[in-house]
Amino acid sequence: MTKYSKYQRKSPPRKVMNPLWRGVGCLLMLIVPAMAYGIGYAFLQEAKRRALVPPGLLGYIHFPDWVWGKPVLDPLARFFGGLQDVWAMLIFFLATLFILTGLVSLIYSMVYQFVGPPRYTELDAPPSGRKTKEYKR
Repeated sequence: MTKYSKYQRKSPPRKVMNPLWRGVGCLLMLIVPAMAYGIGYAFLQEAKRRALVPPGLLGYIHFPDWVWGKPVLDPLARFFGGLQDVWAMLIFFLATLFILTGLVSLIYSMVYQFVGPPRYTELDAPPSGRKTKEYKR
């Protein structure tokens, strides 16, 4: 080997992720929004029963006159105009989705901590046992 030749270090083979984790993630992407919709709908019905929802969020959506008759906007306006309490349902759905996603992420990280790879590998230096003094100026 000469002075100017490059040494090519062989990289270790990449560890392949277990397909089970991919399946769990895929199912969570489908199940969590469906659960959020169902729970948000139940919360909305209970909030309407107790009169906790502002009246501006309830009822049907009213679109301006220029929307009607346009080739793309007309069918969309008819669909969304026929749904009742869309704004309130959207708010309850997004709030529930945010909370459920955080909860599932927390549970997922706790399970991964117990099942996943070790925190330190053989390439890491051992943690220092020294305590440092507080910096004072």
